Amino acid sequence: MPPAIHPKRDELSELKYHFLASLDHEIRTPLNGILGLTDLLLESDLKDEDKQHACSLRACAENLSEVIDATLQYSALAAGNVEVAESEFQIDLLLKSALAKYQSLAGDKGLPLSLSLDLSLPETAYGDALRISQIIHILVSNAVKFTNKGEICLHARPSFLPGEDSFRLVVEVKDTGIGIGPEHQREIFEAFHQLESGLSRRYSGLGLGLASALKVSQLLGAALSLESLPGVGSTFRLEVPVRVVTQSSLLPLALSVNTTSGTSADHARPSVLVVEDNEVAQRIVTKTLSKRNYRVVSAYNGIEAIHRFEESAFDLILMDLQMPRMDGIEATSRIRESQAGRNVPIVAFTANVTAEYRQMCRDAGFSGFLAKPINTAELLATVEGFCRSCVKKES
Repeated sequence: MPPAIHPKRDELSELKYHFLASLDHEIRTPLNGILGLTDLLLESDLKDEDKQHACSLRACAENLSEVIDATLQYSALAAGNVEVAESEFQIDLLLKSALAKYQSLAGDKGLPLSLSLDLSLPETAYGDALRISQIIHILVSNAVKFTNKGEICLHARPSFLPGEDSFRLVVEVKDTGIGIGPEHQREIFEAFHQLESGLSRRYSGLGLGLASALKVSQLLGAALSLESLPGVGSTFRLEVPVRVVTQSSLLPLALSVNTTSGTSADHARPSVLVVEDNEVAQRIVTKTLSKRNYRVVSAYNGIEAIHRFEESAFDLILMDLQMPRMDGIEATSRIRESQAGRNVPIVAFTANVTAEYRQMCRDAGFSGFLAKPINTAELLATVEGFCRSCVKKES
């Protein structure tokens, strides 16, 4: 019997890469709908019992989202399909977006979730913003999960080196949770490790979060450390090297309104073009932003997006990547080719955060990313960040 013919290793890796990317997108799309519709339901006038059911539904969906995130992220890291892709980013926006995702969950537990930025911290830096954000998300998620009383604080500061054009961005996540004894502090960074095991364990999860955070930090040349005492709390410290930005190419937030092709119909209502082919996702984002005094215009593919942009000015464009007729990357490239489209912020809606897609987005001229499933608080933090100069709060 002749030996079995196996595909080459790189072919297997490529197959696994595309399978994970496809699986990621197909799972996150309906999950995005569940989370978004639940958020809208919670903003409606519900009876107490119905509100409790909706809160439980959202908690279950969030747990599922965490399991999916941890599994796919760890699988990609283990397969070697994660690469460093650097770009300029706003430090405060990155940190605020990370906190926003867990604000509601922390609030449900009565935990203040605060952010403090050192006065010497630069506004922008050059580094892998997505990977840094992934680590911070894991650390904040763990802090909320294992803290039942007290508070959670996130503090960021720079650590400059004399004569260098780079610095270490130091981010500390401090909680007053259950704490970890010295005998377990090394173990918790191992894959599938749980502080508790067996049927009586109190905390769910796969035990992949910190293992992934450590792998990503090593990929970035960063240091991830822990100080903790049982019954007192924990402080996780990330020290990641980033480069100094001498001349920022990012749009100043105060000037992020597109004024080349006209002005918004009502400057007190920032205008947002939402480009998304999934009807449920489109309805969720549109309704969420409309309820907060944004003027929202919809498009269901890249061709429609270009037509809408030619008809009116927008303060921000939220662009899905995978769409029929014309995808978001091509649509963004075409918008950027026009005089009117050079300055408008365009943020990608995407479930695919691989280096390949991120490079394609950068080449096309995207201003930022929103990973699916989209958290309402994170969505609002991002939109408000780009439209800060003209946001009018609801009274």
